[in-house]
Amino acid sequence: MGAVSRIALLGLVGVALLAAPADARRRARKAPKCDSNRYGCVGGHSPAYYDKRVRVLWRPGKGYDRGCLKRLRRAGIRYRLLGRVKGVQTPIEVQAKRIGGVLYRKSWNNKRRFILDCKTVEVLAVMGREIRRAGIASIYYSSTWRYSYVKGTRRLSKHASGRAIDIVAIDGGFGYASVLRHYERGVWGCGARNKTARGKAFRRLLCALKKRRAFRTVYTPDYDRYHRDHYHVDWPNPGIKLKPRARRGRRR
Repeated sequence: MGAVSRIALLGLVGVALLAAPADARRRARKAPKCDSNRYGCVGGHSPAYYDKRVRVLWRPGKGYDRGCLKRLRRAGIRYRLLGRVKGVQTPIEVQAKRIGGVLYRKSWNNKRRFILDCKTVEVLAVMGREIRRAGIASIYYSSTWRYSYVKGTRRLSKHASGRAIDIVAIDGGFGYASVLRHYERGVWGCGARNKTARGKAFRRLLCALKKRRAFRTVYTPDYDRYHRDHYHVDWPNPGIKLKPRARRGRRR
């Protein structure tokens, strides 16, 4: 090999060595980060990775629960139909402020869209009357759809199917109450045994959500340390449906 060829070869090797760290840095920047202590990331991807794929649809896709969508429309619950929401059968973004007469507000640290499966919204709407009877005017939520594993497992969370909501606070005639500060641990029943009005309100909410077996699971801070600051509510009862509004007759 001639001197010129050797110099050229060394130059190419040097360029490759210099480029390798730059390529590694670019790959590191593109690599998804998952440092949450609340959930496990699917495929190493944070939920934000799946959020970017969501698209708005004009009509329901194959396999969508058209009956549920129709019942929400008839009930006057505004929503936006979505597609490419991984794990969710009939994904919608709720745009109504109230569901079943209850005001739903994002918690201060919730930057995500209000995306749920249609069935979850329908059951919340049906149970709105029971929630209001419990004295609850507003519910503050921290998480709805989130494509992730249950922390420490390789099992998809119910959030991944859009059939779960995390409740961090409530308000009503008793004032504002957060699960972290006002839930009374180790007190069972539907409020009769609680010492405070806020503690009583949380137990009444629990019973309202479980009435008619509306949701299969309601985890409270009594369940484990991961739920110390919220109620985890999941898996709506498929048998609960909104009734059509009665039509008013014409005035003569």
